[in-house]
Amino acid sequence: MRRRRTLLAVLMLLLAVAGVAGGVGYLLKSEPADYLAAVPAQADDSEVAAKTVTKTSDFRTNLRQQSEWASTFTADELNAVIRDQFADRTELYGTTLSGLRVVGRGDKLLLAARIGDGFLSTVVNLEVRAWLVGPDQNTVAVELGSLRAGAMPVGSHWLMDRITDEVRQYNTDVTWYRHDGRPVGLFKLFADAARPPTRLRSVTLTDGRVTVAGRATGEAGVVSP
Repeated sequence: MRRRRTLLAVLMLLLAVAGVAGGVGYLLKSEPADYLAAVPAQADDSEVAAKTVTKTSDFRTNLRQQSEWASTFTADELNAVIRDQFADRTELYGTTLSGLRVVGRGDKLLLAARIGDGFLSTVVNLEVRAWLVGPDQNTVAVELGSLRAGAMPVGSHWLMDRITDEVRQYNTDVTWYRHDGRPVGLFKLFADAARPPTRLRSVTLTDGRVTVAGRATGEAGVVSP
């Protein structure tokens, strides 16, 4: 009798482990529908990418020379640049990413990419939202939604540390706090400038379109990219 009970307990444990493993596998293989629907490589990617790079250059020039400036970048433009310049595959922090996409979700953007190949691959995805913090502060709030591998939540502390290290190279400080359980970064531009050469007036995300606008202050300085 004892032997039967032991065998039954082992079988139940194995079934439980298999169930958990199957559930984890299902979550990891889950992929956002709008990511899957994102447009693949297009014949005019090179042309769109070239125009977007030119727009970026013009935008940086306007930051230095125009009293009022504004520019809009679309998810389609960003995706064209990604596909054209990275051949849809790139290395990031020692990890190979493929199928990198930017997808508009109302006032948010979904950033997603595939890690791994074949059956072992999963789509890592992150939803972000951004807005300007108060007038004349040159501070942008960026809210990070759940970082997921498939549909499985992944801790975002390592990502916050990476972002902090990266933006410091561009004279930008970031302070993190949590709002409703989600991390929000306050990005202070021209961190070491007492009188920055330009000030942001608006930052908006709408249906896959990122629009930024500002005005010059008349002060000398070097504008961050």
